[in-house]
Amino acid sequence: VTLAAGFIANRDHLSWETEAERMDANWYGCITQVPPRGHHGGVGFKGRYPLGDAGRAAIGGWDIRPTRLGQALYDSRVLAYDLVRQVRDEMDEMEIMP
Repeated sequence: VTLAAGFIANRDHLSWETEAERMDANWYGCITQVPPRGHHGGVGFKGRYPLGDAGRAAIGGWDIRPTRLGQALYDSRVLAYDLVRQVRDEMDEMEIMP
């Protein structure tokens, strides 16, 4: 569920409040979407190889629980509530394959 939430946040350029600060969505942590950095190119493959734009990816999958994804994300309490509030409705519309 966190993958889907991160995808939506980045695709829609969302911002949200945490207990400590305001956050803006970014692809940090996704080496295919970060440009090369550092003396020898470092991490990041964006622009180095012909890779697709992650914001255009399709997400799908199976789960053993019938809980809607937005509700599962809310119940898990692993992401900031302000972000969950922004992605929850769309995630609840995602079909979970049995």
